[in-house]
Amino acid sequence: MNRFYTLFFGLLLLSINAFTQSANSPFISADKLADQFSDYVVLDISKKEKFEEGSIIGALNITRDDISKTDGAYGGLIASREKLESLLSNLNITATDNIVVYDHKGGSDAARLWWVLRYYGHEHIQLLNGGLKAWGNNNASIDSIVTSVDSIAYTFPNQSNNTIEIANLSEVKAAVDDPNVLLIDTRNQDEFEGVYQKDGAFKAGRIPGSIHIDWAANIDYHGNQLLLENDSLLSLYASKGITQDKEIIVYCHSGVRSSFTALVLSEILNFPTVSNYDGSWIEWSYNDELAIDTGAVIVPVEEHIASYGEVFWAGFGNFASYTWNEITFNVSPWYVNYFWLLVVLSLVVWLLEIAFPWRKNQPIIRKDFWIDAFFMFFNFYIFKLIIFMSFSDVTAKFFHDIIGGDSTSYSLLDLASLPLWLQLIIFFIATDFIQWFTHVLLHRFDFLWRFHKVHHSIEQMGFAGHLRYHWMENVFYTPMKYIAVMLIGGFTPEMAYIVFYISIAIGHLNHANIGLDYGPFKYILNNPKMHIWHHAKELPENRHYGVNFGISLSIWDYIFRKNYVPSSGRDIELGFDGIERYPRGFFGLIFSGFKKTPDEK
Repeated sequence: MNRFYTLFFGLLLLSINAFTQSANSPFISADKLADQFSDYVVLDISKKEKFEEGSIIGALNITRDDISKTDGAYGGLIASREKLESLLSNLNITATDNIVVYDHKGGSDAARLWWVLRYYGHEHIQLLNGGLKAWGNNNASIDSIVTSVDSIAYTFPNQSNNTIEIANLSEVKAAVDDPNVLLIDTRNQDEFEGVYQKDGAFKAGRIPGSIHIDWAANIDYHGNQLLLENDSLLSLYASKGITQDKEIIVYCHSGVRSSFTALVLSEILNFPTVSNYDGSWIEWSYNDELAIDTGAVIVPVEEHIASYGEVFWAGFGNFASYTWNEITFNVSPWYVNYFWLLVVLSLVVWLLEIAFPWRKNQPIIRKDFWIDAFFMFFNFYIFKLIIFMSFSDVTAKFFHDIIGGDSTSYSLLDLASLPLWLQLIIFFIATDFIQWFTHVLLHRFDFLWRFHKVHHSIEQMGFAGHLRYHWMENVFYTPMKYIAVMLIGGFTPEMAYIVFYISIAIGHLNHANIGLDYGPFKYILNNPKMHIWHHAKELPENRHYGVNFGISLSIWDYIFRKNYVPSSGRDIELGFDGIERYPRGFFGLIFSGFKKTPDEK
């Protein structure tokens, strides 16, 4: 069996390595920067005194004024090409250097620098995800040493490398009355409502028709300041009706915080048309003839109700576009590409089935293989992820509109203060128990079992059977999982991805034609030799509702005495009584459950 484990992890590592080559993320992790520090020029954008208090050793300091136009009636506009070329020359930076930018407050200033340099054509530039806080959390060196460098001649390429254009005043004025253009105000709530007037502005308020989404909502601002996972970002914007079919113009006080939101929409979520209003509120408030709005946005109840449907369908539309971007390798970072992750994991486990078959007489292309393969993508995308996305969007809107807050206000446990390893364990255990409990319910109640029978219509075990289930199961699982996520606050994108990948890998292995039980770990982890009995046609008389309900963990079955592994199980018959009369085709399976099927008559 040592050959099996060697081959499994070898194939998995090779696949992941090949997969990572497809991505080009605008963000870089603290771990990667630390490992490859000599390959980058690191820029700290902060006030000089802040930089000298503590910065990444070897970083070069740039201030906001260095990249801004400082003359004129109002400040904050993007600096000229010549000013920036002089700045980079004095920092000994060349046009081919790989630049990493960071700041001390979550990434807004760094995003502005990223946008400015990309606008003028510098190609290789990334943001440090989480900024200086992430670097410090990584136990990397922070010091007050100021690095000195020689100057060199820097010239921007002739062609801009930016996908985020500059919106000017006339374009924003036209957008106010254009239903195909959405204006997003990325300032805080007080600035949006006109309660607070920040220095530099000529009056308080907002541009009429603006939608408020604080830039800080893109990250775990009060925690580790890392970028949220893509699903959460899609939900955030869909909950406000921000869809990819619209042209987007973002603004803030002076085009800084809005740079971060523009980056997220354009580079992470792949919105096709995103512009940053460089003049932002300072410029708008300077012009006395322009209208402004103040106060909270009051929406009539009937419009609230109607908008829930819009939010739900926006979740579908945004995720459909995002899925296509996954297929075409246009998402970043690489590890959020669900589509190719599923393909890679499936191929790895299938190769292991071929190399180490448990049921020797079972063909490589087993019975219903292609139907199950189609089910993987049908369920995983069309219903599981999209329904979860839309459900999350509607729930988020409900908390905001009716209760006056968001779901995070109801967290019973904030994981952010705990060590990473403990966060992972708690999140994994909690979500797995919720799924185990829901699984038990699917067997216990007849009306639920009718839908779950689709999964138990498998007659030969194989990895693809993992995601063969009735689409209605997503309707049952989704609210339960969302409640678990809502009650456990502070989890990071990285944590969610790790738990997600582990669950998919374990689920694929549990259904594979492989004879594994993990030795003494079988009492903790679900495994193929245990899970095959869950699919057994013949069950003990006192267990007629089923056995071995574990998803990733088997420990719940042992704790609640649902475990049953009387023998090897390799050659047992699978299915349920009357399976020979059960619908076989794809459409017959997805429409079953709403009434009695032939096997019940």
